[in-house]
Amino acid sequence: NTNASGTAIVTLGTLYINASNGNAQDTISGGTFVFTSADVSRDIDGNILSNKVIEVSGVTVNDGNSGSNYDITYADNNSSRINPFAVNLTGTRVYDGTTDADSSDLAIGALVGEETLTLSGAGSVGNRHVGDAKAVTLGSLELGDGINGGLANNYTFTGGTQTIDITQASLTISTTDVVRTYDGSLSAAGTAVAVEGTEVFAGDSLSGGTFAFTNANAGINKTVTVSNVTVNDGNSGSNY
Repeated sequence: NTNASGTAIVTLGTLYINASNGNAQDTISGGTFVFTSADVSRDIDGNILSNKVIEVSGVTVNDGNSGSNYDITYADNNSSRINPFAVNLTGTRVYDGTTDADSSDLAIGALVGEETLTLSGAGSVGNRHVGDAKAVTLGSLELGDGINGGLANNYTFTGGTQTIDITQASLTISTTDVVRTYDGSLSAAGTAVAVEGTEVFAGDSLSGGTFAFTNANAGINKTVTVSNVTVNDGNSGSNY
């Protein structure tokens, strides 16, 4: 909106002490103050300018004579400022081994009225691990004009909070095929691998593990059980 919380001042002339009003100092109060435009003013580099115009009217002159002791004119204020509204971002994505925080994983918080904005680009988080409300470094994240009067010029990330939750990735671990000669034991020299459409992301690995046939007899399509595999992800396996 265009409402302004102004305070009336005298820019030309003098408010006198009125001998006919108990030697009281004449004063001014109240008034209606309205910006001529509701939008933030910026220069070509995006810096916020203090050149907004406020129209002034309806000021009360308290002079004991209903203001009739003064010939009142109004002067616009030409050096006011509208600061942009601070935007919050929140989001959630599944762990993928990167520090990326893409715009598609983030949502814009509450804006003014019914205005909307768009969001593009990508930011990043301080580390790649699972965690809640991880601070997002803005990178190339950028607001764009939306609908219902939403203009990116009137908004800023500065002063807002931008966070993302990174949740655990699903990981199903099995073993590569094991082929050995019958020796009466259940032992199996397996190698841990990700299966069923899950994956171990770049920078992470699997090691160790306990592998055992479910019975010791010779045969094909034998079942090997898998346990105690170590997930090396720099986070004690907690990213999966």
